[in-house]
Amino acid sequence: MTRPPSAAAALVLLPLLLAGCDEGGAPLVERAPAPPVTVRVVEAAAASALDQRSFVGRIEARRTVDLTFQVAGELLAMTVIEGDTVAQGTLLAALDPTDFELALERAEAELALARADYQRSRDLFQRGAVPEARRDQDFAAFRLADVARDRAARDLERTRMSAPFDALIARRLTDEHSYVTSENPVLRVHDVTEMRVVISVPEDLVTLVRGAGSFTAEARLTAAPDVAFPLTLREFAAEADGVAQSYDVSFAIEGPLDPRVLPGMTAAVIVAVNGDGRERLVEVPLGAIDTNGADGFRVWVIDPASSEVQPRVVTLGLPGDTTAAVLSGLEPGERIVAAGVAKLSPGQRVTPASF
Repeated sequence: MTRPPSAAAALVLLPLLLAGCDEGGAPLVERAPAPPVTVRVVEAAAASALDQRSFVGRIEARRTVDLTFQVAGELLAMTVIEGDTVAQGTLLAALDPTDFELALERAEAELALARADYQRSRDLFQRGAVPEARRDQDFAAFRLADVARDRAARDLERTRMSAPFDALIARRLTDEHSYVTSENPVLRVHDVTEMRVVISVPEDLVTLVRGAGSFTAEARLTAAPDVAFPLTLREFAAEADGVAQSYDVSFAIEGPLDPRVLPGMTAAVIVAVNGDGRERLVEVPLGAIDTNGADGFRVWVIDPASSEVQPRVVTLGLPGDTTAAVLSGLEPGERIVAAGVAKLSPGQRVTPASF
């Protein structure tokens, strides 16, 4: 017959039983470490070829404007032809001024009459011969006549169209002796105070381009590949093209206008990294770039001893079609996660994928 344990024995066993329980008295279960996450791993490779990239660009004027007259009338003369380059203020076209000259003469006559009426009523008012209201009425008529004269003079000036800037005449949109209004464009002109080259950058590269290190750029015309034109970065488009989902990046052509450079031409835009450290460039896949870091772009480096990942801030250079150049923060041979970096956390264990 089995005897129940004594009180003394129970006191001895109690701490041993409690040692295997949590604070709520439930038995503790030893947890296994979290399994490693399978990721695609690559080694950062030396990439001296990444110091230069080439893009297809198109030549554009700083701006293109369709010029119209602000008054209606018969187009009497057009003094330029397509392809002309003219300076700011050059006469481009003129309307028949006859009706506007007559309107100005009438307005000047009415102004003279209104001025005389006002001077007369002012003198009479000072002698007490007319009431103040009559003087004020004649003064208002005088001011209105003055405004009408100014408007007639301005309309006459608007019968002459001048170049608003140094311009290249792109196209004549109306023939002489046509009746035109403010809704009928007469000339299309390009602003040639600065010529630009525009390239299209895919949406998956535009963030990297905007964050790239310093670089130089030059353009070579398709029609004259032996001549290089230095470029200066001007602006980025903040909205993607609705069809190609790409962003336009605009460069200005430095120096005086070259007659060989015309809007609509194509050019190869060659962008090169500045600095003496090009030989230290490394190449990583675009998918390895984590853009969610508070301190800038980063990559996730794998510790070879523990297989754990840690984020590391890097400085990016020029992007390619599928890769990006890293200027600093990463050395050739270091192993990094090549894709899916947004789901990683510091200290997480990873294992390379077998594919």
